[in-house]
Amino acid sequence: MKRIVLGFALFCFSLISTLPILAQEIPLTSDNFNHYSPQWSPGGDWIAYYKTLANNIRQIYKVDSGGGPEQEITNDAFNHFYPQWSPDGNSIAYHKLLANNYRQIYRVPANGGIETGLTSDLFNHFYPEWSPNGNWIVYHKLLSNNYRQIFKILSGGGS
Repeated sequence: MKRIVLGFALFCFSLISTLPILAQEIPLTSDNFNHYSPQWSPGGDWIAYYKTLANNIRQIYKVDSGGGPEQEITNDAFNHFYPQWSPDGNSIAYHKLLANNYRQIYRVPANGGIETGLTSDLFNHFYPEWSPNGNWIVYHKLLSNNYRQIFKILSGGGS
C-alpha cells in the first residue's frame, strides 16, 4: 500500500512540476477607454499605443513600461492608428485618417510635438514600419484598382 501511495505522490509531483507557471498580469493602463496596438520602444522603456477617447477620436499615447501615468503624443481632431517606434526611439510613425477620409503616413517626436506628414496623395496608406537603419518607412497603399501595394518613403520626408 505504501508503494502505491508513494507512486501516486511521485506521479502527482511530476505532473504538477510540468505544468506551466502562470505569470501575473501587470496593468499599464486603467481608464475607461479602449487601448490598441501596444508597441515596445527600442530600449524597452516605453510602450506606445493608440486609444479611443470619449469623442471617438483615436490618439497616440505612451506609458512607461514599468507603469505610471500615460503621456499624450498626438492631440488633434483626427484619428491616429498603429504607432511604430523608430529604431533610435526618437520618433513614432503612424497612419492618420484625415478630413478627406484618406489615411496618410505621419511621424512625430516620441515625446510629442509637431508631426510631419510623409504622404499626401488621394490614396489610403496603412501600417508604417521603419527600416532597421531608420532611413525609410515602408507601408502598404490602397490604389484605385483596389489592390494594395508596398511602398517606401524616406523617414524625413521628401524623395
